[in-house]
Amino acid sequence: MTGYRPGRMGVAEGVVLVFISGITPLFLSIWSIVIERSATGGWLTPLITGPSALAMVFVLIYILDRVPGDLYDVAVRLLGKAAGNLLTALLILVFFGNCVLQLRQYSENTLLTALPYLDIAVAMGWFALMAAIAVCIGIESLARAAKIVLTFGMAGFALILLALYERFDIHNVMPWLGSGLPVVKIGFGTTGVFLGTFILAILAPSFQNTRTLKQAAVIGVALGTTVRTVTLFVYTGVFSVAVGTEKLLPFFELTRLVYLNRFVQRIESFFILIWAFYGMTIIAFFLFLAVYLSARLFGLPSVRPLVFPLAIIAVELAMLIPDAATTNHLTLMLEGTIQTYVAFGLPLILLAAWRLRGGRGGGNEA
Repeated sequence: MTGYRPGRMGVAEGVVLVFISGITPLFLSIWSIVIERSATGGWLTPLITGPSALAMVFVLIYILDRVPGDLYDVAVRLLGKAAGNLLTALLILVFFGNCVLQLRQYSENTLLTALPYLDIAVAMGWFALMAAIAVCIGIESLARAAKIVLTFGMAGFALILLALYERFDIHNVMPWLGSGLPVVKIGFGTTGVFLGTFILAILAPSFQNTRTLKQAAVIGVALGTTVRTVTLFVYTGVFSVAVGTEKLLPFFELTRLVYLNRFVQRIESFFILIWAFYGMTIIAFFLFLAVYLSARLFGLPSVRPLVFPLAIIAVELAMLIPDAATTNHLTLMLEGTIQTYVAFGLPLILLAAWRLRGGRGGGNEA
């Protein structure tokens, strides 16, 4: 047992962790790419992505119900020490790469939306510092704080979408199936967006039981899928495909269209506060997964000595990316390709290993 494992968490904390990891694309530029490839059917892709990710998480929970421990323990027991460590190292690289790309994107977007004269290195430094402090405080505290903020944030989300009903044109989302079969391919191909859902398996001993894991997975993925589907539907209906693909920050552009009355004409400044909190939260989320798995891999007694060095390395790597176009390209490659392979491959490999062992947990102790 390691001393840095989070304390007991319930369904609410699990739902928040799954939810925040699944709605990341809403605040970034990847929308435009999805709409460009699937046309008016872009809003259907989350309806494929969410259930396929949920099915893979249920495979992991099924194995965890029969093999004790967390994801690292299960990998080592079923695949052996070397293969288990290799898979864990792959997950560390994926999560840390996501931390670097999210850090770069949120810093760049901060300059675009609110602070155009700020040095991007300063923006990245502040985001990394806040994320590192949040990781040191603990993932369960982060989940509980996010639960409070996201409650108001989602209410603001709903207000923005409802306020745009006059600008919505149903003809902009027709034909419903968009580009046809490519929509299905894109839906399955972006399953990696929900890879953060695997945190339920990584921290499995911190939750009450596998029933808690299942409830958190179902509710979290369902909420994330619903929010993404409705938001993409409204965005396409408001801007149309032709205009929507040109927007660098799709959701920010939606907020700029909202006009409540002559006394409250612009609300994007309120949105930026929630957006910055969410940016810090998701960077901390991926940084935590990277340091936690690193500590498990190397058998360290504490994660804290790793937090600030990895945060500094993340800033340095993020500064090496030359521009926003390269950032988007790397994000698409990571989330749309590598993470999707991991999301499908890891559960199926563990399930095959468990079946080959005759349904036993294996003799090697983690």
